[in-house]
Amino acid sequence: MNSMTTLHARFDGKVLIPDGKVDLPEGELLELVVVHPSTGRSVAALRRFLSTPPQVTEEDVRELEAAIESAKLPLKDEDIFEDDR
Repeated sequence: MNSMTTLHARFDGKVLIPDGKVDLPEGELLELVVVHPSTGRSVAALRRFLSTPPQVTEEDVRELEAAIESAKLPLKDEDIFEDDR
């Protein structure tokens, strides 16, 4: 299972102290990625973002299909290689 939960915590020099309630089973093994709020950047966070599929709604799909349809050029029923000279 690969789910993500964002926790905010402070480090007291020895342990991380959560800023609020942590709704996780006791003893569960976690992988922590430390992101400093001042920069908001981490390579691991960027990789997770890039590997997560986009959340596309049905409305997004309808808008994209309408944009594609409106941009189509009319078909020409003529031979473009025919020399009219």
